[in-house]
Amino acid sequence: MSDNFYFAFEDRYRGPRELIQSRLQVYLPFVRPLLDLDGGAWAVDLGCGRGEWLELLASLGFDATGIDLDPGMLAACRQLGLKAERGDALDFIAALPDASLGLVSAFHFVEHIPFPCLQDLVAHALRVLVPGGLLIMETPNPENILVATREFYLDPTHRRPIPPALLAFLAEHSGFARHKILRLQESKALADPATALTLQDVLEGASPDYAVVAQKTATTALDPPFAVEYGLDLDTLTRRYQSQLAERIQQVQTQAAHAAAQAGQALTRGADLEAALRHEQAQLAELVREAETQAGRALARAEQAEAQTEQALARAEQAEAQAEQALARAEQAEAQAAQAEDHARQAAIQAQYAKLASTELSSRLQASHARRPLAQALRLARQIIKGDFSVAWHTSVKTKQTLRPLLAASIHRLLSRPALGHPLSTLLKTCFPWLHRRLRRVALNTGVVVVDGQGKLHVATPGAPDPDPGLDESALLPTLTPEARRIYLALKTKTDNNP
Repeated sequence: MSDNFYFAFEDRYRGPRELIQSRLQVYLPFVRPLLDLDGGAWAVDLGCGRGEWLELLASLGFDATGIDLDPGMLAACRQLGLKAERGDALDFIAALPDASLGLVSAFHFVEHIPFPCLQDLVAHALRVLVPGGLLIMETPNPENILVATREFYLDPTHRRPIPPALLAFLAEHSGFARHKILRLQESKALADPATALTLQDVLEGASPDYAVVAQKTATTALDPPFAVEYGLDLDTLTRRYQSQLAERIQQVQTQAAHAAAQAGQALTRGADLEAALRHEQAQLAELVREAETQAGRALARAEQAEAQTEQALARAEQAEAQAEQALARAEQAEAQAAQAEDHARQAAIQAQYAKLASTELSSRLQASHARRPLAQALRLARQIIKGDFSVAWHTSVKTKQTLRPLLAASIHRLLSRPALGHPLSTLLKTCFPWLHRRLRRVALNTGVVVVDGQGKLHVATPGAPDPDPGLDESALLPTLTPEARRIYLALKTKTDNNP
């Protein structure tokens, strides 16, 4: 390997001098108390490199010597006025006397030598240290997966990674009283337990370097730094990642369940909306059908209205014709009314003539039969016909006896002819109920009508006794005047001919 290759390699991949010195500050709480030990100020740095640690120790007051084989590294140390010698580190420490040093350090040195040589180095360090002295060994940390699989092998002089537990056990097994593992150079953000981790953080987030600080005999002055926990190991990082992953999985599952619930709700809402849409479509279709039906009905009504209009026009024309006919009939009725007036005048004249004739007949009957019961009966009948009913209460018994057979015969003839009897009976019952009752009593007493088993009235059957046996026509007629006899016979003939 050329003289300047490893120096250039270190300068690029180890980092600038200032960065290295800032990283070395973590050891100050361990090394400062050594200055109080007897012989504690003497220090040796095996594989001193560019001398960053030698410079820091010198600034604290240590008498430190660096050992290295690379000329470029040694030249860098000497430029800074630091004590640095070229030589084999194992040979150098093996030649030192017992209890002659307060500090032995080896920064990124142990990974360059075989493990048996490492065992010898640790044993010689224990021998040359004063009581309470320290051995510091810093090396790449294989707990960092990226370092163990890639970064470690960038240096062509590296042999193999040394796990922290192995190097710590070597110090313990070699006889050191106590030791401390310092994991170094991890990301400050990843050191925060609240930081969310990724798989990449697990692969490259563990402390990339670590150191084993071993004390030959324990002193209380170094109890505080030995009590502190340093860095970030792979197990802690993995547990945090698993916990966060489980939490994230739980969150994802919760979110998935929530999303599934929301999806279910969305599907339900979608189904509801679809059902509502179908319902609205059905309603719209129904409205369309109803509108079409109404439109059809409206069209039919319009056609019907048109037909009705035509019918109305026809009826109007017909009404006009009927009006003309009515006018003609009115003119005809007017002519008939004039004719009726003529007839009425003629009827009035005839009525006047009949009244005069009746008055003359009555006078003759009164003159001829003033003292006869039949004449009285006829007079009574005429007064009743005229509406004077008061005389009926003052009529003599003999007159009533004479009138009763004639009245019974008249009732029998009328009831035997329904066309005449029924309308007359209805008229009397409506207008003269008391007269109707009296005539009914006369009809019952004289046998004109009979009552059946159900209480109904019936006209006497043919062959029954004559309802007016008291009326002797042969005895009656000679008593009448010729004019009265003529009237009586005419009435009898009229009724006999109109059954």
